[in-house]
Amino acid sequence: MAPYSVAMRYLGLIFLLFSFSLLAPAKEIYRAVGPDGKVIFSDTPIPGGEEIDLKPVQTYPAPRLPLRQPPEKAKPSAGYEHFSVITPLPNQSLRNAQGRVPVRLKLLPALHAGHRLRLFLDGQPLIGGEQSLSRTLDNLDRGAHEIYAVVVDQDDKEIIRTTPLKFFLHRPFR
Repeated sequence: MAPYSVAMRYLGLIFLLFSFSLLAPAKEIYRAVGPDGKVIFSDTPIPGGEEIDLKPVQTYPAPRLPLRQPPEKAKPSAGYEHFSVITPLPNQSLRNAQGRVPVRLKLLPALHAGHRLRLFLDGQPLIGGEQSLSRTLDNLDRGAHEIYAVVVDQDDKEIIRTTPLKFFLHRPFR
């Protein structure tokens, strides 16, 4: 028999004996104060020690968790099924000396009559391009920027919004 299999057999026996000790009923616990004033606890009687009356461990049944429901599909807003920023990509780093950033949006179905697009950069609305799904932003400062778009109706009421998207612009020093 190989030495490895003998060692594994003994190791298995040790684990088996250890698991039985975990299933053993609770023993009494004794407490005593040693000559140096330190408190000593033991599971065997100690001369001058007293048995501690341990209260049963408090347990409770785990609460039943509700079954997880699949997330509901987003309801179309005013007939729009999808609206997102296609470019730039999320967390994309762009390098452009002139600070130009092309922006493309995807809207399904197409923009309804009477509705307009609004593009926001760093929380501020940009002027122009209210019908076009593509636009180039010029002379942006270097650094992190956040962009999103909304569709508004003739009363400037927001109908649907894209998820805000963060991108980074790198420009060389002049």
